[in-house]
Amino acid sequence: MLKALYPQIIILILTTFNDVDYIIEALNYGASGYILKDIEGDELIKAINDAYKGSMMLPSTLAKKLVQSLSSNPKFKPIEKKLLLIFQKEKLKSLKCCLWALIINKN
Repeated sequence: MLKALYPQIIILILTTFNDVDYIIEALNYGASGYILKDIEGDELIKAINDAYKGSMMLPSTLAKKLVQSLSSNPKFKPIEKKLLLIFQKEKLKSLKCCLWALIINKN
């Protein structure tokens, strides 16, 4: 809702919840990132700066968990599953592009 009113706003979720459903929901509502509270201070500053520059912020452990959850979902077409496998092999480098493609296709 906030993102709809202010599309230029950058929203980072800082939480203790590492549940895949929460991550998907936050990203669907327009969050630019989902960060766990155990993040180191310098990493948090970098995450904020990167989000400001337009990057998607998601720790690799959460990204891996999200990809595994989405790849086992029978709703996805074979090409989407292939993208997920490539995504995993590339060590989650293309996070922003692939996650948004999957979230858009999920709906």
